[in-house]
Amino acid sequence: MRTGTDRGGRTFATWRFGSAYGAAFLSNTWYPDRRDPVRLALTQGTLILGFDAASNLGAEFWPDFRARIFHRRRLGNSVRTLSGLSKVPGGKP
Repeated sequence: MRTGTDRGGRTFATWRFGSAYGAAFLSNTWYPDRRDPVRLALTQGTLILGFDAASNLGAEFWPDFRARIFHRRRLGNSVRTLSGLSKVPGGKP
């Protein structure tokens, strides 16, 4: 997981890991010791990062999958579908 820098480069996203595991550890501090809060927090932090990664993949590739599933092809401000030509919402007139 990488993030952009002020100079336009890429660097390791320490904030993302810190917030995922920090929130998990903080929310488990009230559990009794018999529940093993450290193991639970590590599991929860990893799940948070996994769901973040899945969400990012979905946001990146869903438009392509949707276009293939519904057989849409962009033509300027319109979309050609199997039933005809329709305007794209938010497109320029």
